[in-house]
Amino acid sequence: MTTTEKLFVQIFDRKKRITEQVKQRTDLYRQRLASKILLDGYNPPHWLWNRNFNSESSVPLGVFFSFSDNSFYRYGDKLPAVDVFVCTADPTMEPPTMVISTVLSVMSYNYPPDKLSVYLSDDGGSGFTFYALLEASRFSKYWTPFCKKFSVEPRSPAAYFAQNSKPEDPKVAKECLAVKKLYEEMKSRIESAIEKGGISKDIRDQHKGFSEWNSEVTKQDHQSIVQILIDRRNLDAVDDDGHQLPTLVYVARENRPHFPHNFKAGSMNSLVSSLWFLPFAYVYAARNACSIAEALACGDTLKAWWNSQRMWNFRRMTSYLFAFINTITRQLGFSQSAFSITAKVVDDDALERYEEGTMEFGTSSVMFTIIATLALLNFFGFTVGILKIIWRYGFAEGLTVQIGLCLVVVVINLPVYQALFLRDNNGRIPSSVMFKSLVLASLACLIPVY
Repeated sequence: MTTTEKLFVQIFDRKKRITEQVKQRTDLYRQRLASKILLDGYNPPHWLWNRNFNSESSVPLGVFFSFSDNSFYRYGDKLPAVDVFVCTADPTMEPPTMVISTVLSVMSYNYPPDKLSVYLSDDGGSGFTFYALLEASRFSKYWTPFCKKFSVEPRSPAAYFAQNSKPEDPKVAKECLAVKKLYEEMKSRIESAIEKGGISKDIRDQHKGFSEWNSEVTKQDHQSIVQILIDRRNLDAVDDDGHQLPTLVYVARENRPHFPHNFKAGSMNSLVSSLWFLPFAYVYAARNACSIAEALACGDTLKAWWNSQRMWNFRRMTSYLFAFINTITRQLGFSQSAFSITAKVVDDDALERYEEGTMEFGTSSVMFTIIATLALLNFFGFTVGILKIIWRYGFAEGLTVQIGLCLVVVVINLPVYQALFLRDNNGRIPSSVMFKSLVLASLACLIPVY
């Protein structure tokens, strides 16, 4: 059998495996869809039943229940306590009204309120964000029961009220209008305070938490701030219908100039030194373990799996960017799609590299210029960052996550570095691409960052 015939055999074998996987996923989707229709009180059409359908039963075998529909009622007493963090860093880039809509949607989860705590982690340490959260804590007394009473979706008030559709039931429409009015009034008060550039004394007197903000507090220099706005242990922490509300907490970590920090969501990033890091590590490890097992079961090698993970990152850096630019330019009428004719013949050397799992570059594509530039930029940043930590601060435990993430990116880009500097075959990155990437990465390093 020739090398070309072997290649075609491999292609058709992989096609068969992919077809089987698609069929399995299609069956799973049909089961989920049938289950959803059944839970809504309707009989699903016969073509949605899975292959294990029992004709003597009125329900399919293996019905799947979504959490929001069923788990609360089935396992309410056994569900674990959950802490949900909503992160923000800049009230200008992330308007407080948008942030609190996210908070309110989380507070309205169909989850036992005595087991739900919501934290707004504000790395900007903004008094405006705190004020917005204070307003949200009051509005939640009306929004939360409204969502649960009428099964509102989506549960973000900003998204819900932005919809053009209106409830058909007059009773629901009347209550919806009343809640919308409260939301608009809350939003207006928050935006008015931001436009004035300060929070009035009348508002500041409403909560002791405003005492944390004085003339010396800035985004880059402030103490740790923790304010509990709703404490579910308090008997008064109930909504308008008398039902308990989840705990709501404002958190701003300490931020001081001349000290390394944990960047956005720093309070959460600092969990590397805590046992709370273990669940996150477990989920990450379990997900990758399942992915590896699935790849090996399909006949792939460990190296092929690792390369596929790399390709996901390369795709995000290039194809998504190209698609975005192409869509914008087409909408503006500036350009039209065109095709570049490329060689479709695979030589023996390229086939050998493919079988070895070696990534192929070899052309002067702008895609490779972007990939190489970002890979070099990350390597420069990682190297300089390590040197600065050693020379200026010593090893900073709080930066463990950032250093680890940069190292992961360096490892992901190892084939790029090899193709730039070490490989001497036709699959290496051309010298022209290497030169352009070095120049672009070097220029990017000269841009001051504040």
